[in-house]
Amino acid sequence: MTIREATIEDAFDVMVLSQQFAKEGPGYFKFNKDKVSSFFSKVISDPSMVIFLSEDNDGVNGFIAGCYTDHPYNDIKAAVELGWFVTKEKRDGTSAMRLVRSFERWSKDIGAEWTAMSDIVGVQDLSKLSERAGYRTVERTFMKEVS
Repeated sequence: MTIREATIEDAFDVMVLSQQFAKEGPGYFKFNKDKVSSFFSKVISDPSMVIFLSEDNDGVNGFIAGCYTDHPYNDIKAAVELGWFVTKEKRDGTSAMRLVRSFERWSKDIGAEWTAMSDIVGVQDLSKLSERAGYRTVERTFMKEVS
């Protein structure tokens, strides 16, 4: 298996993986092809953003996307994961953690002091995996529909 940075030629694979993610996620994570396409183009052209892909003989089977940011009201320099997904067939393997480790190396190389990861309720509980990798819970996000 290979972990590599995405290129513009990977747009279709990222689109397919994003659609699979949306199907597994909570109902409010509806797939929007135009938004995924726009986001992918931005990530490819912005050096403060990245997408890594996991790939084996069966093709691309996972991704992690993130960005580097200065926190708006303190001195923390962090790389924030914006999306992380591995196909069901590959979740028992090493793809997920290899993607995270690649993102962590990129984070350090770009000047981040911290890496922030999210776990969307309803896809797969990643608490234990994250804790084993050295992450700790520092914030919880709550959502409420207001429309």
